[in-house]
Amino acid sequence: MSKEFDPQILSKAVQEVVCDAFSRVCRAQPGEEPVVFERDIIESDGRMRLAPMQRFNTTAYAAVVNFFLNAQDQKKNYPVGTLAFFVREDMVERFLKAQKVTFKDDDEEMIKEKVGDFAGVLAGELKNRLASQGYAEVLLSAPENHKNTIPDGIPFNYDLYKKTEILFQFWKQKCVVVEICMGQLPRRGA
Repeated sequence: MSKEFDPQILSKAVQEVVCDAFSRVCRAQPGEEPVVFERDIIESDGRMRLAPMQRFNTTAYAAVVNFFLNAQDQKKNYPVGTLAFFVREDMVERFLKAQKVTFKDDDEEMIKEKVGDFAGVLAGELKNRLASQGYAEVLLSAPENHKNTIPDGIPFNYDLYKKTEILFQFWKQKCVVVEICMGQLPRRGA
């Protein structure tokens, strides 16, 4: 039996969640169909390596949210899945203004926090969407927010070897990437 959640179901759910959230929160529609890639998970010292700058070949903000099957796994920091949200730095002003967020260009901590808040919205909506399809409810971590590098990597489901990377175009720019990996989720009542 596969240890990963069906990547096609997961990719479709993520695409719907991202497009719905951008439409509702940012009043933005994707300019093209999202581009989906399957990537190997790069692991070092038991943590997944992510490099936000590599997503766009320029500076970027990133936020990561982990999914847990239960409180015990959350306490041990053993996630069943991970969602990473990336936005290009040169598009972050438009991204935040579309949400009607007031901010200072030089306040990196506040910008990271707002990017993290949006990643939390995406993770929460994905959690709800999967639950509505009959999968077990999961718990979410608080977003872990970064700019350009994530030096220590992030916790991930060590049984997984692949992740899905989805590139989105908004405002006529390829400016958002979501990466997702997820282990098997039990069906409710199973």
